[in-house]
Amino acid sequence: MSFYAPNFLISEIYKHKDKLLNSSKLTESEFYIYFNGIIERIKFITIDLIGIHSRQKAYDLCKDIDIKDTPFVALAIDLGIPLWTGDKKLKDGLKNKGFNDFYSH
Repeated sequence: MSFYAPNFLISEIYKHKDKLLNSSKLTESEFYIYFNGIIERIKFITIDLIGIHSRQKAYDLCKDIDIKDTPFVALAIDLGIPLWTGDKKLKDGLKNKGFNDFYSH
């Protein structure tokens, strides 16, 4: 299985690092070991490589849910792959707008 994410994911992980450390009970060095292992398995895509139509559609879907999720939704739309998210607010909001292509494990 291949995983794709916009480069924005890296800054989001760093932004929430303290919360992740607290809830995981990992030390900072353990966090970076796992973090490196995770990012080695993800193919990162810059936002400018995502088609403008996909970006616009994602913006229209996300603008009143959470604008910061637009790159993730745009990438899923552009690649024609399911969106993998644990964000209930995002998922429910997208479903209400007819977007139902989610990864389920």
